[in-house]
Amino acid sequence: MRKLLFCSILLCFVLGEAALAAELFRQNITYQILPINEIWVSGDPPALVVNSATAGQQPGEATDSTTTYGFSTNTWDIPKKITGKINESMPDSTYLKVNLSPSWGANSGGDVTLTTEPKDLVTGIYDPGDPDWNLPITYKFGAAVEAGLVSGVRTVTLTYTE
Repeated sequence: MRKLLFCSILLCFVLGEAALAAELFRQNITYQILPINEIWVSGDPPALVVNSATAGQQPGEATDSTTTYGFSTNTWDIPKKITGKINESMPDSTYLKVNLSPSWGANSGGDVTLTTEPKDLVTGIYDPGDPDWNLPITYKFGAAVEAGLVSGVRTVTLTYTE
């Protein structure tokens, strides 16, 4: 009987040590959330075609406001802005302008002539944005008479940044 009691106590001690040893294995988990600044557009606008002018005046502008944009961020305590540029210069005597309607509290740059260098389109964005926003984008294409007949495609790059 003493042997059985001794073995039982010894077994409890061994199992207890094994259970204690299992508790000594721990892991440290490191985590991080990086800044997220996203912008999206609803799609490409239709072709901007200049096809009329009043005699003695420059041709009219082609305008389109069918596309929209939205943005979101997880760092709304840092002011953001949206810049825009085109991938290639416009032909001589032509221009492409863009106007992004600002979100609440932000400032629009108005009609900004796009170049290959980024230009501020919207500044002072402090609001985190809302994935359901559909803020209007207006494009304007214009040309002087001396531009002649031209056509082409330009890629507009919008960047949402600090």
